Amino acid sequence: MNSLATPALAAGIMDLNPGLTLWVAITFLFLIGVLAKFAFGPIVRMLDERERIIRAAIEQARKEADDLVASARHQIEEEKVKAVAEIKGQTVDLAIAAAGRILKVGLDDKAQRALVEEYIAQLPASRS
Repeated sequence: MNSLATPALAAGIMDLNPGLTLWVAITFLFLIGVLAKFAFGPIVRMLDERERIIRAAIEQARKEADDLVASARHQIEEEKVKAVAEIKGQTVDLAIAAAGRILKVGLDDKAQRALVEEYIAQLPASRS
C-alpha cells in the first residue's frame, strides 16, 4: 500500500499547524531583533552619511554656479568698459577728421585729439 495515498496522514497546504506557526513567529521576531540590533543602526548611519554627502555636493555645485555667474558678470563689465573706451576713441577720431575738414585748420593731431577728449570728458556721465 502506498503511504502517500492516505488522506488522513497528508497535511494540506491550507491546514493550520499551531506548533509550526509558533516557531515561525518566534523565528520572525528573533530575526527582527537581530536586524534591529545589528543592521538598522548601520543602515541609518549610512543613509545619514549619504544625505550629508549629497547636501555638500549640492552646496559645492551651488557655490560653483554662483562663482561662474559672478565671473561672467565681471567679464561682461570689463568688455563693456573696453567697448565704451573703443567707441570714445573712434568718436574722437571721427570728430577730429570732421573738424579738420570743416575748419581747414592746421592744428596738429595731438592738439586736435586733446581738444576733442576734453570736450568728451565734459559730457554728462549718463551719455557715456
